Amino acid sequence: MSQQETISKKIRYEIWNEYTVSQQTMMKQMGFKPYNLPKSNTPKALKQEKAYPTLKEYYIIAHIKCKLCGHRSHECYHMKAINYQGVGQPHLRAFACTEEEALKNGAKREIHSRPYCIVCKERLMEKTKEELVQLTIILSKKAACTRR
Repeated sequence: MSQQETISKKIRYEIWNEYTVSQQTMMKQMGFKPYNLPKSNTPKALKQEKAYPTLKEYYIIAHIKCKLCGHRSHECYHMKAINYQGVGQPHLRAFACTEEEALKNGAKREIHSRPYCIVCKERLMEKTKEELVQLTIILSKKAACTRR
């Protein structure tokens, strides 16, 4: 046997990653190649993962506070992965669900605030003109403080 036949041209992937990029390109030019590549790092798997990322479905309980009137509420949703025909990438869509269903499935909790809510109109209709002016002044002062 000659010396060239005994030298393997394959290098384990773990060792291959220890080399710098320039060393890897030099070794490729000399004929060396990595083996035992992980399945997720193959070019085909990477392209497919980028094109169609996997989306996990989950439940969510959103605690919502209205900035205008201070009303607090909570809403429960089931976030489902949807892939419409003609659209290349799947995305999540919220479907309303009961609180019991969300809690049973280990729902995530999130806190959100909205600039106004459904209750605002009813509460604002009950206030006098002077109260509405005072509320507008207070809100404009809050907005000015947050801009700084």
